Amino acid sequence: MKNLKKALALVVSLTMLMGTVVFAGTFSDVQDSHAYAEAIELGVALKLYTGYEDGSFKPEGDITRAEFAAIVVRMLGQEDQAEGAKGATKFTDVASTDWAAGYINIASSLGIINGYGDGTFGPNDNVTYEQAVKMVVVALGYELAAGGNYPVGYLTIAQQNGITTGVKGVNGVKMNRGQVAQLVYNALDVPIMEQTGFGTFVDYVINDGSGDTYRKTLMTEKLGVVKLAVSVNESYELSNAKKANLVKVTIDKAYGNKYADEDYDDDRELAAGKGLEIDVGTTNLKSFLGTKAVVYMAYDENSDDKPVALYTTKYTGTTDEITIARSNIDDITTDDTTISSNTVFKVKYYETNNATKTSTFKIRNNANVYINGYKDDSNASVKTLIKAAYGVIRFVLEDTDDDEVDYDKIFITSYKHMVVDSVNVSTGRAKGKEGDITTIIFDKDDDRYSTTLVDKSGKPVEWSSVKENDVIAIQERRGDRTVSVCTLLRDVVTGEITESRDISVTDFNPDPNGKIYTIGGKDYKVNPYYADSKIKLGAEGTFYLDIAGRIVYFDGITTAKSDYAFIIAAGEAGTLDKVTQIKMITFKGEVKTFEVASKVNVSYTDGTTYEENEQVNDEDLLDDTKPYALKDNSNNTIKQLVTFGLNSSGKINKLVFPNTLETGKADTDYLTLYKTDTSATYDLDKKKFTIDGTSVYFDDLTIILQAPGTDDEDDYKIIPLSALVEDAAAWDNVSAYDVNSDKVASLILVESDVDLTSGATGIAMVISKSSKKNDSGVTVQKLTAIQNNKTVELLGDSNSIFNSISTGDIIVPQFNSKNEVNGFEVIASIDLDSEGKVTGNITEAPGFDDGVYVKGDNRYTFSKVIGKKGSRIELEIGEDLIIKGDVSIYAYIESGNGAANKAVIPALGYDVFDIDDGVYYDASYDEIAPVYVLYREYDEELKEVVFFLFDER
Repeated sequence: MKNLKKALALVVSLTMLMGTVVFAGTFSDVQDSHAYAEAIELGVALKLYTGYEDGSFKPEGDITRAEFAAIVVRMLGQEDQAEGAKGATKFTDVASTDWAAGYINIASSLGIINGYGDGTFGPNDNVTYEQAVKMVVVALGYELAAGGNYPVGYLTIAQQNGITTGVKGVNGVKMNRGQVAQLVYNALDVPIMEQTGFGTFVDYVINDGSGDTYRKTLMTEKLGVVKLAVSVNESYELSNAKKANLVKVTIDKAYGNKYADEDYDDDRELAAGKGLEIDVGTTNLKSFLGTKAVVYMAYDENSDDKPVALYTTKYTGTTDEITIARSNIDDITTDDTTISSNTVFKVKYYETNNATKTSTFKIRNNANVYINGYKDDSNASVKTLIKAAYGVIRFVLEDTDDDEVDYDKIFITSYKHMVVDSVNVSTGRAKGKEGDITTIIFDKDDDRYSTTLVDKSGKPVEWSSVKENDVIAIQERRGDRTVSVCTLLRDVVTGEITESRDISVTDFNPDPNGKIYTIGGKDYKVNPYYADSKIKLGAEGTFYLDIAGRIVYFDGITTAKSDYAFIIAAGEAGTLDKVTQIKMITFKGEVKTFEVASKVNVSYTDGTTYEENEQVNDEDLLDDTKPYALKDNSNNTIKQLVTFGLNSSGKINKLVFPNTLETGKADTDYLTLYKTDTSATYDLDKKKFTIDGTSVYFDDLTIILQAPGTDDEDDYKIIPLSALVEDAAAWDNVSAYDVNSDKVASLILVESDVDLTSGATGIAMVISKSSKKNDSGVTVQKLTAIQNNKTVELLGDSNSIFNSISTGDIIVPQFNSKNEVNGFEVIASIDLDSEGKVTGNITEAPGFDDGVYVKGDNRYTFSKVIGKKGSRIELEIGEDLIIKGDVSIYAYIESGNGAANKAVIPALGYDVFDIDDGVYYDASYDEIAPVYVLYREYDEELKEVVFFLFDER
């Protein structure tokens, strides 16, 4: 099986899908690998004990003597009798009102418990190993065989009958809940001993199926439960509404029960080879369709009702399986020129959504394929059936001698979708506005259709509750009638697409948009049957998701927000009906022109007072005699800071001018000036401006607005905090507004051009390229890179082009005041051939001379590595590189073509490679090509080191 024998690789969150076997444990603290996992879950299914409300079982937790006595009574099927047996007990420490009184009375009457001999039982004492074993042995009828020899006789009987197998108990030591579960699990399937005859003819027989006996156990006799290994052949869910909860199975093995005896009544016989219909109950038995399972079922030999599954688990004969989201299957190929039933296909798939390299396995074209619960009989090729699917696919290997393939059965859970436009309950019709199904018919009187509607947890839902824009995922099967199981989805994402990047689109994996979109920091793909030109960078609204979490519908919205803005221009527009307009740069960095409502509320400074919310006419804003005027007496716009509000029509209905009367005081009730100066500096490390000798702090919410007072709107911008550099020059004309009691400013206004140039700018190692909308709404190119020992986004300005840059290239970016890259210098680039493959060569910048390039206070060195000992790197140019102190270390690792190659911060630092007798090895000690190094020193101090590791050629 090569590298495929792994744990279940479910790579998409579709846990409620039919056809997906769910092996996850019932309890948060009991994984499938837990030693007592099956024992614990079976005991809970049989209602012998329960877990806790927080979803845990606490297998290491204590269990009392009273609790264990109750479990034994339940094993004997006497739960109801225990309720009637409540009342006074023979033990002095068990009150009649004690919750366990009924259980203790029954256990005492059956001789299962005797107490301590002093009249007490110790109900709250922890049950010990030998005490629990004794109770179980007596419950099984082996009291006489144990000879009353406590504890040795009981422990011996338990060991001989497998009761203590796998139970890690110790005499005299308290048992935990997990050990008890395993002890009970073992005891359920042990043949019980029964008394035969009376008086002088008393005898005892072990009902193990030998002689004239049937095999009888606590499970079959007291609980009415039978354990079988079955092949699940058919699920009626999509074919017969009356049998929707039934599956048809063939019994492969009957685990020792009386119904398996060949002499038993034929109508009730449960022997190997016999067919059976089982009600799946609350188990996942349907998900084993086409494979084998072990099922514990409630069986009533005196009833015509179908047996009901109580617990199911994987049959050990199934050796391997893997579940893959259809979207993660990259391609299916074959070397055969002619496709036949014996053709072997190679399936290429991604193990996770984020994987960059594919894995493969093989499957033959004649593999049995099940689609939505039914075996496919279309004679279509395996590739065709998988390609047409949308959902998840489970590949299973059962007992097979075919060494050429890894799996021999395929289970496809495939969905279509409909976005609801309207629902008519009277006619039984749901109409769609989007999706690959336009109409769902749920009319119960129309025999051509059988349609059920459930929520994501599988609970029935009324069609009358379905609303416009709800998404319905449909599993459908067409035959003599159309049978559909519809899942109602209401998964939405509200926000804006802030980033988009191209994805690989092939004939096998089509995509209408060919992109991944980022909304609210998470990435989303689009349903392959939904194409909408409105889904693009900057689109804002509600995105509706299908069952795979992909966008299947979009409803755009328009929003307006009130906050800081700087007025650039103001005036009148129109000829007959004049309207006042204001051009501003908003707090989002957008330069926009707004129309002013006919009435607007203004707050402003008037002499020695601050007037609030005075309602004025829009034309009054252009009257230079008013204290809130936007124009001076020369009809020039007064460029100034404001906050503003919009009405429902998107017109300005509120303007707040700064309160200059409170200068130097902490105040956020108004738009308040705190400090201003013609020159100011900042300390990036302390996040502090010094304005007029006063410290003003900033944080991640502080807006830094550049507004130089020019007529060129491109000069106005929001400066992101990430653009600030430690050794920048002083800024001119800086003011702080809305400073709180902690001296943190909400706004820093800079009425000059800002210089963000730093001589210490670090190199950037490119990880990937994509496109993104900047704060001005312009689509620009983006580099994801490693810089200053962390992953960063480098947005280009509207003129920047990064087409010539590849993964692993080393650049020095140059930034404008918007923190956009408006230029860059390539220090070293990875050479690619005409097919885009890495050649193993590196091109240095033209300034290098004998491996050294000096620019200002920066010194770059490039060389082949010829030796290494610890942090001392021996270079071909005759120098030694010694890495110590606070140095950023990066690595370029060739691992395939294009995006598969990695630019990383290596976990092993400079130990990412080694050299032994002139042979180069990577961190996994695989042989590689010679290693190259590039490093930068600033002001004679080592800052960054980049290692280049290529595949051996």
